[in-house]
Amino acid sequence: MHLNKTAYAFIALLAAGAILQTAPAMAAPTEDPSASFISYDDEFQAKRQAYQQAKSLAQSGDVEGVAAYTQGTLKDYPLNIYLQYYLLQANVQPQNYRAALNFVKNSGDRELSLLVTDTYASMLGKSGQYRKMREIIGHNPYGASEPTGLNVKQIARQCRWYEAEIATSRGDSRAVSFAAALYAQRKSYPDGCAGLISQWAAKGYLSAAASGRRFETVFLSRRSLKSEAQTAASVLPSSGYASSANLALGVFDDPSAYGSLQDRAAAVLAFRRYAVLNPKDAAAAFDAFVSAFSPDGTEKLEILKTIAEGRLGSDSDPDDLKWVDDNLPSAGWTEDLIEKRLRRAVWFRQWKYVAPLCDALGSRATDDAEIMYWKGRGLLNTGHKKEGREILRKAADDRSFFGFMAAQLLGIHSHYGNTSLKRTDSLDLSVKDNPAVARFLELYAMDDPAAAIEWREVASNTDDHTALTMAEWALRGGNDQLCISAVTAAKRWDALDYRFPMSFYSIYKSNSQRTGVPLSYLFGISRQESMLNPNIKSYAGAVGLMQLMPGTARLVSRKSGIRLGALVDPDTNVALGSEYLRQLLLKFNGNRVLASAGYNAGPGRVVRWMSKDGRRRDAAMYVSNIPFDETRGYVQRVLLYTAIYEKLMTGKNTPVLTQSERYSSY
Repeated sequence: MHLNKTAYAFIALLAAGAILQTAPAMAAPTEDPSASFISYDDEFQAKRQAYQQAKSLAQSGDVEGVAAYTQGTLKDYPLNIYLQYYLLQANVQPQNYRAALNFVKNSGDRELSLLVTDTYASMLGKSGQYRKMREIIGHNPYGASEPTGLNVKQIARQCRWYEAEIATSRGDSRAVSFAAALYAQRKSYPDGCAGLISQWAAKGYLSAAASGRRFETVFLSRRSLKSEAQTAASVLPSSGYASSANLALGVFDDPSAYGSLQDRAAAVLAFRRYAVLNPKDAAAAFDAFVSAFSPDGTEKLEILKTIAEGRLGSDSDPDDLKWVDDNLPSAGWTEDLIEKRLRRAVWFRQWKYVAPLCDALGSRATDDAEIMYWKGRGLLNTGHKKEGREILRKAADDRSFFGFMAAQLLGIHSHYGNTSLKRTDSLDLSVKDNPAVARFLELYAMDDPAAAIEWREVASNTDDHTALTMAEWALRGGNDQLCISAVTAAKRWDALDYRFPMSFYSIYKSNSQRTGVPLSYLFGISRQESMLNPNIKSYAGAVGLMQLMPGTARLVSRKSGIRLGALVDPDTNVALGSEYLRQLLLKFNGNRVLASAGYNAGPGRVVRWMSKDGRRRDAAMYVSNIPFDETRGYVQRVLLYTAIYEKLMTGKNTPVLTQSERYSSY
């Protein structure tokens, strides 16, 4: 099918079809008494009925049938672009490229333009039309970003741009390094990146060194299976290194047997894996290994870095820290190792090292609230009171857990900030004139799942006033999921009323009263767990508002006598979740730091992470040394969100931790 001028260029990413089908239906809002945003008169109802008929034609590829509607009954209707969208989705072909390009450049709807771009870029890449592929993408989507800084969809989008760049001989060092970083990582790259890796290899960049780095990444990972390492070794070019890699695989499960290897390079690989799995034993054997196998300077440094990484873990002791300080040359002190050393300096109250380690992290010492907090405390504890307080005061300007901790330490109010609209104001009806708002309201009125796409357009690509007005509209109508996404999509972090709505308030309040778990804490946990979406299910199997695992829910039900119903039911979920929190708080003497860590990682781990050497640590020391990155961030966000909910509910500036929680023995 070749689309004529009557059919404007709209197409959806093939995956977007799944998005449209699986997006949860949005419940019709309770009408806002101050403003009627959606019209339900006969004229609008007739147009909506006609749109549904035209949509069916578009999805079947009937260009002429759709044109009859758009030039007649639906002339100037806000959703005509969706009809063209479905037309092109019905037949994605190279001959429709110009129509798609025209839309991408002129539609004015960024979210749909991205879907069109992704679909056509993928199709053009598969057919080898790289100049057109580059043209429709238009520009480097994410600049010099590394793969680790992007989500899966963004990585795929960046891959397509670099694929076109390399294929048309425009690729610079950024394209090559991006592809190399993807190839070297242990986890598989997104399907949308296969073309980039293929082009990268075809241009000669898949060298023995690159394939060797991938093999080493897998071979040296604690989480890798031997079969994964064997697969990585199988694509190594035939060489001496490939032979060494296969010899090293022979001691994969027991790398302490490195001494049995006669090949020097194989022994180096095996010893590096030994250092990953047993850093203390490797440190003790290091000198003998060097004497026996003569690793070069680079190899020795990599081994020392690996040992240091292991000896700065959560079970390290002062002897481990001394070994790292004495044995790791300055060239080996990466930012990650400096941060690990800082956390252990905090744990062992090595205050004289804290400020210098913070400074070694560069700009983070002046713009990361956690690092500023520790630098301030380090200075206070080494007699530099004035400088320490100045840094803590700057940290206290940050709305974060450690920003709030800095304020609490200084005895000043935490910084909240709130740019939400006045809750009593009438809503500005003029925002309905915004094209994205008009499209959203029509889709929403018809309970069309595509409303999710158009809401992203409203949230991400309109001005603050429009986005906040629509957030307020959603909040007043009881649509809290829309409310949250209206401000988080474009990082409007100061709009606290909209980021932290009080969904299912009566359910949470009654369970708070029943269990004694503070209402703000129940909301803080739920906001972090599910963004207050009762239907959400995690990859791990956790369900609902408080993200309960079915096994945990069954145990809580048996122990408490609470009926075990469907976990997507808010009443059931909050009843069981609040009861589980009550049990955790009881176990940890009301300490929300420990209860939060237990809720995320399991109560057994919480105890293992606590002091075992008789030294007293405070809450901040404990939180900064939680070994799981996910749990460390989780605890901070839950407690911050709890403080924000308390502020929104009571208007009071409540300390992020109680005095008991701050100074309890950790």
